Amino acid sequence: MPGPHFPAGIYPILDLDACQARQINPDDVIVQWKKLGWGPYQLRAKKLKAAEYAGMAEHLHARWIGTESSGSANRWHSRPAIIANDFLEVAWHHSDWFCGIHLGRSDLESLSPREEQMLEQILDSGGIAGCSTHNAAEFRTALEEKRGPGGWSYVALGPVFPTESKTNSVDQNAALGPELVAEIVADPGMSSLLSQRQTACTAVLIGGMNPNGWSQIQGVLQGRIPDELTVVPATIASVLDSTAQWQECLEPL
Repeated sequence: MPGPHFPAGIYPILDLDACQARQINPDDVIVQWKKLGWGPYQLRAKKLKAAEYAGMAEHLHARWIGTESSGSANRWHSRPAIIANDFLEVAWHHSDWFCGIHLGRSDLESLSPREEQMLEQILDSGGIAGCSTHNAAEFRTALEEKRGPGGWSYVALGPVFPTESKTNSVDQNAALGPELVAEIVADPGMSSLLSQRQTACTAVLIGGMNPNGWSQIQGVLQGRIPDELTVVPATIASVLDSTAQWQECLEPL
């Protein structure tokens, strides 16, 4: 069954650099996503400053709300559906455009007390907050962290496959591969940990994800996921190139 945070079974990432490289209008992308019943989505814009990022979010939110949905049961279709990437203060100030925040490991290590409060307030108000992890230890630690009413909304794990989307990033890591991802996410000890949480959690698999890769993951994980955990793919470039193929294989684990 789809999880509460990503009811469409996918976590699409709108990367403005990827759109520019493909000469794709970001407006057209999110309109298509909403018509397909997708959402929420992450807005990734590494070259924009805070004010520019906020302006882009305001514009995209207006297009999102002004677009008719497919009629599917997705609560994000009638409310802000943008998850901010790194711009914590922007997301906190503009909850009328943003539904949440994603933070990398390096971002978490440098949060000020004021930013910690912002993060807690986003979670306390029912927003989405997720973080990046790159190995078993980080993944488990993130699930154990006491944030908001019940911990992180989702924990991202990756890269699953080789990817060029984080070149020169301080968070760049070697690809884990499907088998190691399965060992981490389907660890039998994870069930007792998850059962202690007050809110549902989602494992988001990211890094080089495309429809074929997701099919591999589904095959490896089938029947092994704890009942308390939902697993969905996050995708950046391939979601711009193969939306139809993604729609055909979206059966969350």
